[in-house]
Amino acid sequence: MEFEREPGQIIVFSHIPKTAGQTWRHLLRSNLGMRHVDVFYRTKDHPNVYELKDLRKDLRLQPWAQSIAGHGAISAVDFKEYQHRLLWYTMLRDPVKRLLSHYQYRLKLRGRYTEFSEWAASLPYPNYQTRWISGEQDVEKAKELLATRFRAVGLLEEYNSSLLIFRQRLGMPDFNVYYDKPKNTAPSKEHIERVKENWDKYEDLIMEHTALDIELYNFVKETIWPQQIKDYGQAQLESDLVTAFSEEGNRLLLKSRYVTNMAFRNLVYKPFVRIDKGSKLQY
Repeated sequence: MEFEREPGQIIVFSHIPKTAGQTWRHLLRSNLGMRHVDVFYRTKDHPNVYELKDLRKDLRLQPWAQSIAGHGAISAVDFKEYQHRLLWYTMLRDPVKRLLSHYQYRLKLRGRYTEFSEWAASLPYPNYQTRWISGEQDVEKAKELLATRFRAVGLLEEYNSSLLIFRQRLGMPDFNVYYDKPKNTAPSKEHIERVKENWDKYEDLIMEHTALDIELYNFVKETIWPQQIKDYGQAQLESDLVTAFSEEGNRLLLKSRYVTNMAFRNLVYKPFVRIDKGSKLQY
């Protein structure tokens, strides 16, 4: 089955933390160059949410954008006149593994040990994946959005297949999905192992923080994922898994696009966002 994008459509990757999104975003920069934008949210009233006014300003700065990605990109936001142009997709992960990976990552950033119960109590909300999709702790709303608004939903546990599904369903047949190794992975998993060794102590707390996410993840595994495989074609998928990840492609071209993307991001977009955070201008 072939999927196409309408002229003017923008693909939007709703990047849930600790779902290997950095690897995919690296591929977006390398393939699309300046046509891809890693966006920032900048509203104090709604932290961690990329809003309509942010999108309006970013597209005025980069009207050529065909791809957006970011932690604040949440499909439940009403993007009004841009809504019909946005083509959403995301990557989910086994909720317990995602939570523990998040714990390991945050401790690495802090540079000091924090007991798991104390760390979990500091989280702004449980069920990160449900909230990232629905904007709230509403698993039924999240299911509805994934089933109706999202063009593609990947699973980290089926990562390479997910990248091929993204490529197909987002209408990017020439997109190079090859990668050397995952980005932003923890070199050590000592804190994860410590939690596992004391599973009886933490199990109830872990389930409390992942119950809705587990329901959402199972919904995708049982409904959306099988349909995506069917649309792709099992035999074709197995063939592409062999070929697509064995050829690096035009390394010079991909590198030049990546460098161009990062140069604009660091020299123009980031200063623009810093100024915008202190601006009272409304669009």
